Amino acid sequence: MKCPWAFPAISCGAYGYPLELAAQVALGALRNGLEKEIVDTIFFYHFGATNYTTWRALAARHLGAPKA
Repeated sequence: MKCPWAFPAISCGAYGYPLELAAQVALGALRNGLEKEIVDTIFFYHFGATNYTTWRALAARHLGAPKA
């Protein structure tokens, strides 16, 4: 059964974990799930413009262009 996945940017706020590193780890796991056909839909929810632009740019590199 395929299902949507969600990855929060845990520890990227108050604890200062680097946003780009967190995004790369999560996107790599998501790409793996797509390749293994474990997941077929990904939803991203972001708080703030920096999160959005960082994740969008890295997602395009890791996963390809978003589908409408």
